[in-house]
Amino acid sequence: MVIRGKRNIKTNSLNYFDSLLDEVKKEDVEKIEAELVNVESKETQEKCEVVVSEEILLDKSGFSYINNLDIDNETKEFLTEEYKKYFNFSANSSIWLGAYYQNLFDGLGKRDKGGANQYTSTYADYIENVLKVSVRTAKRYRDKYELFSFAKDIKVKTMIAFLSHADVKLLYDNKEKIIPYLEKTLSPEEMENLIKSSAIENAKQEQLEMKDKTFNIDINSFQDKILTIGERAANIFNKEILTKEEREKAIKISKHIKEIEKLLF
Repeated sequence: MVIRGKRNIKTNSLNYFDSLLDEVKKEDVEKIEAELVNVESKETQEKCEVVVSEEILLDKSGFSYINNLDIDNETKEFLTEEYKKYFNFSANSSIWLGAYYQNLFDGLGKRDKGGANQYTSTYADYIENVLKVSVRTAKRYRDKYELFSFAKDIKVKTMIAFLSHADVKLLYDNKEKIIPYLEKTLSPEEMENLIKSSAIENAKQEQLEMKDKTFNIDINSFQDKILTIGERAANIFNKEILTKEEREKAIKISKHIKEIEKLLF
């Protein structure tokens, strides 16, 4: 599930995210509360260190790549353990992935002599060559996790967990104003001043609307849409039992994917 409201260039971002918050259901909150156990529990992280046999590990090229990196043994051991976690839990939620990428970033920052610079350090090398994920994509998940951690209210956390990548960026750029507004932690006077002053304008939303009406494709926006579509499709294909409507959707999705592949190759 990806929460998506109707963007209207006549309304500001406060109203937009307020409408998204209204879409959050009780069962969504319960799902996120359950996932918090996987994100925060040390027991979960410890389990991943023992469930993978050495025989299986030797067959994985990622471990060989780590072993051949020109880094100290302590960092190699750190990356090996992190890869075991990723190997076991990479199918989890975007929040878990965001926490994983952030912990990796911070962990390497303490070990890497040059600091955990995204583009030149061991972090980028590991992300791109071992996990086969672009640094840019990992940053998107880290941003969502940062928003998730910043929020205190479980309903707001749930909304963030289901946001599309485009909406994560919009919220991330204004998090210190929008999230307190949604959680109603501002005083009545602060709330009134925030709305009256139009501190958060809808410029970013208007840009997205205008781009949708033209044939000029913004590659960043396009990549965000692809990631969001992939997540939503995975929610359908990963189900053990599909409803009639979901089966029809799966058939149509498969058909369109084949058409896109023909255009690209």
